[in-house]
Amino acid sequence: MNEAAHPNQTVSNQATTFRVGPGYVEHWIHQLDHCTLNHQQRSVILSLSEALLSLLRQRDEILRARGEFAPVSTFYPNSCPTQRQQKSLSDATTAFFNQFYVAVDKLANLMKRHSDIFPNVPTSSAAKFIKYLEDYALFTDVSLPLLKSAREYRSILNHSTSFPSFSWHTIALVPYQTRIALIGEKSISGKIANGSAPIDEEESPFKNQLSVLERQLGYRPAWYVISPDEELVCWALCIQLNALIPRIEGHLRNSQIADTCSWELKGTEDDVTINYPIFAVEEASVSTTWRVITHTAVSVDFNELDHRSAT
Repeated sequence: MNEAAHPNQTVSNQATTFRVGPGYVEHWIHQLDHCTLNHQQRSVILSLSEALLSLLRQRDEILRARGEFAPVSTFYPNSCPTQRQQKSLSDATTAFFNQFYVAVDKLANLMKRHSDIFPNVPTSSAAKFIKYLEDYALFTDVSLPLLKSAREYRSILNHSTSFPSFSWHTIALVPYQTRIALIGEKSISGKIANGSAPIDEEESPFKNQLSVLERQLGYRPAWYVISPDEELVCWALCIQLNALIPRIEGHLRNSQIADTCSWELKGTEDDVTINYPIFAVEEASVSTTWRVITHTAVSVDFNELDHRSAT
């Protein structure tokens, strides 16, 4: 039995983070199958789906690389992680944030293809696009800072000529959750990289290692930035499917297709659950309640007789 909330109960959209699996992406992408779309719009949807699923795979590559840091041998941690293990984590982290940029671009393209719903979408700058999302995104106080920090981290990685010299290091602020930290020097004008923090600040995990780092690097480091949590970055981006697709469906829904659709989310081995939460995209209240009672036919063999009952 499924029972809805009581009438006039306010729907609360408190930020709820969760691990995003492929099924979550598949659910929201499928909702667009209920819409009347042109071939260009459908092509964009396919590209977005592929980009987000690739992002989830890149996230899992980080987890696999990080898993090699776990204390699974007699000699851990004195001889681990090796340079190869650290490099694998660095490579996986770089690949993830590069794919993040691709996925953001595909999301912007989806919105641009529906300009009657999302006017004047900026597509030439990821920073401007994330700012633009403020008017539509879910959980802006949590999700948008995550998207912004991911964009800034990726920008440092891929625009090295625009930033002071830096190098990467591994750090574990939480046991066995090793991340990649970028550490660099000030620019000629005395500036530090956007999105970074002063390495000598009180909260810096490196403040007691400055002399060691200076000997290793050949210069006195001035700033650091730690790679954002890849699980939360995936959530912050994918949750916007819940923010955007209902708006598109509200304008372009084909009732004949939607009302006869029998598609069900099956989930994959990479989905922790298929009972993903769905949130209202605007303030709302529940005005109607209903109750659904499911009848199940059961066949019982007894003395060669067939009895059927319903519950």
